Amino acid sequence: MNYKILCMCIWWFTVTITCSPLLQNREIRENNDEKVNQNQDVIKFMQTFGYLVQDGPQALTAKDELVTALKLVQKFGGLEQTGIIDNNTLKLVKSKRCGVPDISLKQKNTKTKRFVIPSNGWNKRVITYL
Repeated sequence: MNYKILCMCIWWFTVTITCSPLLQNREIRENNDEKVNQNQDVIKFMQTFGYLVQDGPQALTAKDELVTALKLVQKFGGLEQTGIIDNNTLKLVKSKRCGVPDISLKQKNTKTKRFVIPSNGWNKRVITYL
């Protein structure tokens, strides 16, 4: 009888110890997946609204460039410029807004206009938001 109780205690202890890290690893993986999705959302936002280049070889950015772009996003949104993705930055990125880019990243090889032909104004008076 004592032998069975001892075996059950050893078995229970072994199962408890071996399963505990598995649950912790799953939680760590889920947290990492959530952070990756948040980072992708922020990068997509920065590309959409002109903080980062979207296409071509210039789209590959270093960590310093990402931090600088993130600080610009935070500055434009009126947040503290930390360069770190925090809850306020995520809230800013996920909020609804118009589709006009905040910053125009022109290529260096483009020709600039020296004059503008005057127009009669805008025909459309209603602005639509994305």
